[in-house]
Amino acid sequence: MILIHRGTRPLLLVVILLGSLVAAPDGRSLDRPQSQEPLTFKASVDLVPIHASVRDGRGRPLRGLQQTDFEVFDGGVRQRIVTFEADESAPISVAFLIDVSGSMSVAGKLSLARTTISSLLGSLQSGRDEAALYTFDSTLDERQALTRNLDTVARAFPVIEPYGNTSLYDAIAAMAQRVKEQATARRAIVVITDGVDTSSQLTAPEVSGLASSIDLPVYVIAAIATADRGNLMGDRTVPVEGYAADLRHLADWTGGTLLVASSELEAARQAAVLVAELRHQYILGIDAASASGWRALSVHVRAKSAVVKARSGYFGRAIG
Repeated sequence: MILIHRGTRPLLLVVILLGSLVAAPDGRSLDRPQSQEPLTFKASVDLVPIHASVRDGRGRPLRGLQQTDFEVFDGGVRQRIVTFEADESAPISVAFLIDVSGSMSVAGKLSLARTTISSLLGSLQSGRDEAALYTFDSTLDERQALTRNLDTVARAFPVIEPYGNTSLYDAIAAMAQRVKEQATARRAIVVITDGVDTSSQLTAPEVSGLASSIDLPVYVIAAIATADRGNLMGDRTVPVEGYAADLRHLADWTGGTLLVASSELEAARQAAVLVAELRHQYILGIDAASASGWRALSVHVRAKSAVVKARSGYFGRAIG
């Protein structure tokens, strides 16, 4: 079991206080169960970094934007952008998290995972970019620590017979804790799974809150059969049975993306989309709020039809 510390008097909560409503990036809200203690994550910031991916109305990366093109709102109040970066040549760090639970044994899902990793590594630059490889079922296993030697990552994917339950949310939370210490500014977790969580202690909103609080986008590539795509991608209020892991919201709230691959060709194409998005990120910085607690963020671009993806919030500076 992957454990994340819970406490009765946390310095910072990874989610808004239980019993309150958490707004999703699209304006919807999700009720928190009042019986569950909040996840804790001790971190305090003076400058809030915000990684923003911007696409035009046709889904293409919108490049060449300047600081004056952006607006950032903290709790609905517009904030001054104090730092701005748009260096597409900067290195990136990608931590791969591969589902090797029993449900991945059917329909060639592990083969899709291998194709996706190979395509992603092929889009990175060995010696400059970094990658790591982890696998999970009910536990998290490190196969290759973060390295600039991408060939070692490619060789690390084991020949595995999938087995066991899926602790998807717990694994992502544990990965977020590990990756947050990495120095590279452009970093992300890439999860490859079939989307069925059977044994996590945490929920998707809790994990989203954790990743958002440290500005760590989670990209999910769902390796699923074509017939199941509607269940995962549909716009629904109640998750379809068998797809209780709401991966779309988890990715959106962290500033990542949910991608679906039902064939090796599609897996390669989605890998290229993902790396291009990481390369074209804009990194903004605002001063952190002096009040402790969850702060909802909203990022806008003054460009027609522009679509912005960024973290959904952060925790203000702790008091006392």
